[in-house]
Amino acid sequence: MFIPTLYEQGAIKNNMFAIFIDNEEHSKIHLGGYDLERYARGPINFHKLNTESFWEMPLHKVRAGKLSFVPVVQKVMVDSGTSLNLMPEHDYKVLYRYFFQDKFKCEKLQNSLTMCDCTAAQHESIPDIHFTIDGIEYTINRDMWFERADDVGKCVIKIMHGPHKPYWILGLNFFNNYYTVFDYKNLQIGFAESINMGKPTNKSFINWCLSSAGIYDGDYLADKARNQQLLELYEDPRQQNVAFL
Repeated sequence: MFIPTLYEQGAIKNNMFAIFIDNEEHSKIHLGGYDLERYARGPINFHKLNTESFWEMPLHKVRAGKLSFVPVVQKVMVDSGTSLNLMPEHDYKVLYRYFFQDKFKCEKLQNSLTMCDCTAAQHESIPDIHFTIDGIEYTINRDMWFERADDVGKCVIKIMHGPHKPYWILGLNFFNNYYTVFDYKNLQIGFAESINMGKPTNKSFINWCLSSAGIYDGDYLADKARNQQLLELYEDPRQQNVAFL
């Protein structure tokens, strides 16, 4: 493995690495240590792993608004190579039936995600999701798992799911909220609230979803990007002398 090999060769001080994920593409990997002062808002909580083979921990409870349940699958993996969170099918259905079934008009996209028609009020009615690991609650805020494209009134449930999955996966839309430390020596993983917790999402993912559904086309996205650039120039006091044609 790459990190333990670097440690054994004396190239890094500690047998660990840390990940900071940033929506503005300024993500960082720290080899051989971590930096809470720069990338986190608070203390770090470490959790012992279930196994030496995977970054896997016990998952004790899930809460979203008034919905609270003990998941059928009580193992969660942390994977920086997975774009979205993944839920076993049974646990996903608990969430879907409570918040979306008979309340939203939804359809399954070719990429296996679910897209729904939703007003601003419907979008705002969906709460954050909270996971309890070793008595500590962690949060994925609403827009990180249920994002809305205001211009077309569509929302996408940004959770993968499937039958026979023996674990949950916390992917990049979890790392956006938590600075994460992978500790090989002590077989543990640590989470500290990221400085990016609560920041707006990057719209590239939902743009891709709606493009794959045929709702956006290339020209439309190009116009959106150009209009956003003009808006940013207009709002920047350093650009007050720019002439808009």
